[in-house]
Amino acid sequence: MQVKFFKQISDPVNGEAQISAVCFSPNGQKLAICIDRVVQLYDETGELRDRFATKPIDSKYGRQSYVVTAMDFSPESNQLAVAQSDNIVFVYKLGADWNDKKSIVAKFVQSAHVTTLIWLPDGQIIFGLADGKIRSGNVKKNKSHTLFTAEQYTVSLAANVSRKAILSGHGDGSICRYIIEDEGTGDKSGLVVRHSCPPCALVWSAYGILVGGCDRRVVVYNKDGKILQQFDYSREINEREFSTGICNPTGQECVFGSYDHIRLYSYQARKGMFDEAPSKEIKNMYTVTGMAWRSDGARFAVANLTGGTFLFNCSLKKSSTKGKYAINFVSLSQVLIENKSNGKRADLVSRSGFEIVDVKIMGRDRYAVGYTVHTLILVDLQDEKRRCEVHWQSAGDEKFSFDNENVCMIFANGELTLIEYTPSGRHGDNILCSVRTEFLSPNLISVRVEERNLQGNKKMGYLLDSRTIAIVDLMSTSGAAVIDQVNHDANINWLALNETSRYLLFRDKNLKLYLYNLLTRAKTCILSFCNYAQWIPDSDVVVGQSQDNLSVWYNIEHPESCDTKPIKGDVIEISKDPSKNRTFVKLNDNGVQSSLELDSNKIEFNTAINDEDFRRAVAYLDACGSSDDTSNALWETLARLAYEKQEYVVAEQAYTATRQMAKARFLHSINQLAREKKGSYDHYEVRAKLAIFERQLKAAESIYLENGDVDKAIDMYRTMHHWDEAISVADRKRHPQADELRSTYYKWLIDTKQIARAADWKLKQHEDEEAISLYMQANLPSKSAQILMQNAQLMRDSDLVTRIAVSLVKANMFELAGDLYEHVKEFPKALSCYEAGKCFIKAVKLARKTNPKEVVALESKWGDYMAEQMQYLEAVTHFIEAGENMKAVQAAILGRQWSRALEILEQQRDENDPDIATHYKQLGKYFIFAAEIRVDVFRGKTTHFAHIQEFEKAERCYLKAQAPGECVEMYNRAAKWEHAFRLAKQYMNKDEVTRLYSNQAKELEAKGRYKEAEKLYITINDNAAAILMYKRMKNYDALIRLVRQYYPDKMKDTEITIAKELEQDKRYKEAEMHYIQAGDWKSAANMYRLLDSWDDAYRIARQHGGPVPAQQVAFFWAKKLGGDAGVKLLNKLGHAEQALELACEQHAYEFAFDIARLLLKDKLPEVHYKYALHLEDERRYLEAEAEFLKAKKPRDAVLMYVQIKDWDRGM
Repeated sequence: MQVKFFKQISDPVNGEAQISAVCFSPNGQKLAICIDRVVQLYDETGELRDRFATKPIDSKYGRQSYVVTAMDFSPESNQLAVAQSDNIVFVYKLGADWNDKKSIVAKFVQSAHVTTLIWLPDGQIIFGLADGKIRSGNVKKNKSHTLFTAEQYTVSLAANVSRKAILSGHGDGSICRYIIEDEGTGDKSGLVVRHSCPPCALVWSAYGILVGGCDRRVVVYNKDGKILQQFDYSREINEREFSTGICNPTGQECVFGSYDHIRLYSYQARKGMFDEAPSKEIKNMYTVTGMAWRSDGARFAVANLTGGTFLFNCSLKKSSTKGKYAINFVSLSQVLIENKSNGKRADLVSRSGFEIVDVKIMGRDRYAVGYTVHTLILVDLQDEKRRCEVHWQSAGDEKFSFDNENVCMIFANGELTLIEYTPSGRHGDNILCSVRTEFLSPNLISVRVEERNLQGNKKMGYLLDSRTIAIVDLMSTSGAAVIDQVNHDANINWLALNETSRYLLFRDKNLKLYLYNLLTRAKTCILSFCNYAQWIPDSDVVVGQSQDNLSVWYNIEHPESCDTKPIKGDVIEISKDPSKNRTFVKLNDNGVQSSLELDSNKIEFNTAINDEDFRRAVAYLDACGSSDDTSNALWETLARLAYEKQEYVVAEQAYTATRQMAKARFLHSINQLAREKKGSYDHYEVRAKLAIFERQLKAAESIYLENGDVDKAIDMYRTMHHWDEAISVADRKRHPQADELRSTYYKWLIDTKQIARAADWKLKQHEDEEAISLYMQANLPSKSAQILMQNAQLMRDSDLVTRIAVSLVKANMFELAGDLYEHVKEFPKALSCYEAGKCFIKAVKLARKTNPKEVVALESKWGDYMAEQMQYLEAVTHFIEAGENMKAVQAAILGRQWSRALEILEQQRDENDPDIATHYKQLGKYFIFAAEIRVDVFRGKTTHFAHIQEFEKAERCYLKAQAPGECVEMYNRAAKWEHAFRLAKQYMNKDEVTRLYSNQAKELEAKGRYKEAEKLYITINDNAAAILMYKRMKNYDALIRLVRQYYPDKMKDTEITIAKELEQDKRYKEAEMHYIQAGDWKSAANMYRLLDSWDDAYRIARQHGGPVPAQQVAFFWAKKLGGDAGVKLLNKLGHAEQALELACEQHAYEFAFDIARLLLKDKLPEVHYKYALHLEDERRYLEAEAEFLKAKKPRDAVLMYVQIKDWDRGM
């Protein structure tokens, strides 16, 4: 750490003017020093702004009767505690402004001198006394009490870094620890160590206890009192006792003051020990009497014996960010960030003590992010209370989002991590959850953290995939428990939870806005063509825009109730004016901005409801004054919630406003009754009435009976015409009017023409005969019959039985009449009734017992009835039972049970019966139909065999019906030529068959059904016709396939013929393939040569002809190019020498000279020689002579002339 002198704020004097105390305020804006019992207040720049004199415990003692021994500011920085030697501690209120009047707000009178003092963040003032007591003072109560007693003079006090525990140093060298709040470190209160001298300079850093005193040593102890390090200056002549010591807010840097010296100690984490920095020697400073370190760690003050006060700046390094913020690393784990424009400072501190390696300013320059090796630190620069430190291993690729006021969202490695800002004083692992998601847009993540004072409400909605929303509870012990999941049928592009996390809004790519209720899990589309949607802050009101309309849902519990207003432009945002309680929607129409005010009363209604201030909600709705659907919905919500919260007067008003007068009147009677009962809603009559209002009559009955009020319970049921319950209560309680109630009830039923209910009542009273009479009177003979059949005595009354049975028949209740006749053993009438009522099961069963001859007829009628009801399968069974097989066949056909019909027909012996032949033919058609259906619907091997099986059955039917022609036609239609040909050969003339199928094949060919035509030609052995068909349509693949199959000896000629046709059609690649397949590669090469496609010609010659033909083609190719181009081609292909020989053989000597000149210079004489011989043969002797000479063959030139006897030239 670098320490640099900044400023001297008070000048020393010639003589003793001891500064007895010095301290900084926690907010770092004030510095207090005390000189000669006068407190001087300086601002953060070191300028003197105010001063005030202290006072003695009693004015009679005078100002010289005491000295100020210690001072410290309150946690709010607006009060100052002053410890004095006259046994008192004063607490002064400083005020908000510098010149405000100072007043004493508390004072703690003690039994001994107050020697030292510190003020803790929890509000306790800890001070030590000369008698060794350590006491705590409470400013609000103006009382103090003893924490512990060391029985030795208290020379020093020190708090740990978190300021939740203290150390006290005493005159005998003892150092004691006292735990104010247990932090789980395992430290215990009591004696820590006994130092070698009084510990006047006592510091409790984050890494040990540092002690200095008159022995001129600085000793570092651990928490158990064991010595870790020792800095001994006892042998230095210029060093004297250590009088005071301080550490910076992180506890990593310590400063000790002595005579003319300031010694600095820095903790090195890598070494695990303190290192001493070069000391600061200040001549003539004399003894250091006080020191204080500012809370941001960037500055400390040193005061001396002569009244001088010096300010020193601390820094490890400094930097600037964005030209707006100055960043000062004041220690390894503390960074001071200062806004250059307004001078506002914020500190970034690692509470874990890790070294801060980097600092970034993000989130529209509002948030500072500090990186350590193991943690991540977040600070809101506008509100320093919003800060946190979390364990984090940074890879450097994190993406931060600060759009949410309550949490920071970090995206890294495919994971979304939520970090909650923690108020000052609470530090821990603030990672709410980590979830995996690929959708990192803030529009697709919604987080709600304890908004609207809903403690414990921490929820998040995010996308699992493009169509699935997950809603997680962030308060779960597992980190992020999924409490709901919303599946949608389209991609989602926006979502938002409301502040209470009860509703979810989301919009899909089709611009449809949906509302999801997390309690009922109901999803509702509330708006189409939605291009904007948002919750209004601090309410459950939704605003949405659809094209040129603005929709507002003031009561989201009733999404069908919506206020719609036409607007111009697009919604930009929603703004609120809290001071005037007004809400505006800002619009932008082609650059022209405007605003639209919403109904603030309806909006505030929601807030009042959430705050359970129902009377305020009534006031808001009364102020609206409208009676539209939205207002009615709000009144209904208010009525329901007020009733649930037992605000029955408000509920009465709400029901009246919604014109639910019945509920309003009943609640009015309840409220009036409660007033009569002295305003008590706990009275049993009121509670019973409330139960009646909730339709819980049993609960109301219990309340009345528990309180012995049987009459009111009976009257309740009578008033609501629940006579059965009223009579039941009277019977149970043996009420004297029970019989009267019964007679009254019966008379009421008769008077009100409720004959059936009267009959039921008589039946319950076991008066069966009267009940039957009443049921007959009410035209309910069925119930009369049921009672009659259960009463053996009444069954003996034949007149009654006949009368009831006749009534049943008249009412078409034949089955019940049959049961009644069967019960009295009148079987013919019973059979007649069963048959009339189509109850054949009972009829057949009764006939088998009483008249078996009727069974067959009944089975036939039963079959006819089943056929009429289209229950053909059951009809077949009954027709077979009746022996009517043809009807059974017809029913099976109608029921599409063709296999069953065929099975029945094949069991018939008389096959010459024309009806049977007709059924066979009919079945044949149905089997064809079944086969076609199966082919169209199904695909697969198993179904294919089922399809074949149906055709075989159809064939059986047609042949048994002696209709082979129709069977052949069936197979032809189904393109089953083999089966058709098999039957045609068997039942038709051969020439007729050939002519038939030849014509059929030509028709198929004309229709383009070539595969089927081919099949027909092959079937009648006319292979040539199939080949010619494919030749006409130029389907050469199919043509070659047939030739290879039926005429293999003609394959070569066929391939060549096809190749020539393809060549004529300019389909050269296909022609090449067929030439090659025919073994005639020369024709293919020649084709390409004529087309000047020498590449292809050379390729074919090399692949199929070998090296010699390839050389020849290369020669002709190069010759065609001529000149240098041809020579370069030969060189590229590597055929120069062979081409030279070919050129000479072809007498192309000009091209040969080019080859020799450019590529084969050593062959040039040989070329001249061969050219000379050629000229000699041509009798061009003079030219031959010249060439012989160029070939250096003069002898051959002479011999040439000798041979032609031209002696002159030869000489």
